[in-house]
Amino acid sequence: MSLIISPISATSHAIYMVWYTSWPKSTNQSGDRVSQGSHPMIASSGPARPETPIDGAALLVPAPTLPLVSIVTPSYNQGRFIQQTIESVLGQDYPNIEYWVVDGGSADETVAILREYDGDPRFHWISEPDGGQGDAINKGVRLTQGELLAWLNADDIYLPGAVSRAVQALQDHAEAALVYGHAALIDRDGAVVEECAYVEPFSLRRLIHYGDFIMQPAAFFRRGPFLEVGGLDSSLHYSLDYDLWRAHFGNPMGSGSGVGLSTNVPEPTGYALLTIGAVLACTRRRRRFDSIVNS
Repeated sequence: MSLIISPISATSHAIYMVWYTSWPKSTNQSGDRVSQGSHPMIASSGPARPETPIDGAALLVPAPTLPLVSIVTPSYNQGRFIQQTIESVLGQDYPNIEYWVVDGGSADETVAILREYDGDPRFHWISEPDGGQGDAINKGVRLTQGELLAWLNADDIYLPGAVSRAVQALQDHAEAALVYGHAALIDRDGAVVEECAYVEPFSLRRLIHYGDFIMQPAAFFRRGPFLEVGGLDSSLHYSLDYDLWRAHFGNPMGSGSGVGLSTNVPEPTGYALLTIGAVLACTRRRRRFDSIVNS
């Protein structure tokens, strides 16, 4: 499988596209390409655990060259799904992970599930009222120490090897603020419905004029650029991720562009985004789409 790195000129920004020239047709343990059906990490009978239990304490002592990856999960009454989410993070083969679940005071079984993981030194959680998803993620980031960051919603999952692939791409390209891969859609029972068709190699023009083609569950980014643009806009309840991607490049369309996002976007940072041609995550097909399909 060969790798192509293609520089693109977009005003003053250094932007690169990275993708693989060949795509396996079915999912393997590295997370390449997902076919319809059920994936081992998405078994509808319950959360999948590694065949050999992972020693969390051992994984907390990484090779000195591996950066700490801090992952935050915002949660509120997602007890039906959150254990699969947690397992998909703690089951990663990357040995230097810090994981926080920031719960908004769930009234379902969420807190009981979180307590089951208290013995894993990589795992931390808090449950208290918050100001919504953006506030919870920003709070979680403040609690973390990692050089590299990601957030994974409480009903989404990582595929095996996702963190390792993202870290490798960011280590290979110091100019990159963010790397993103492909994702697959899963239904309420965890069965793969289809791959997200609208994910594509990065283009600033298409991000602004076409829409958000970056799959948030498959995105990993550096702490510095995230803090530099002020983190997430906690006043937004939708398009939090799109607002963040756009903030990394400023707002070429100017304030009041009609895209329904915050207008206090800083000047372009000049950071790059990388596209990895591999499926890194699965995202739950939202209920509103299910109701449309089944109506």
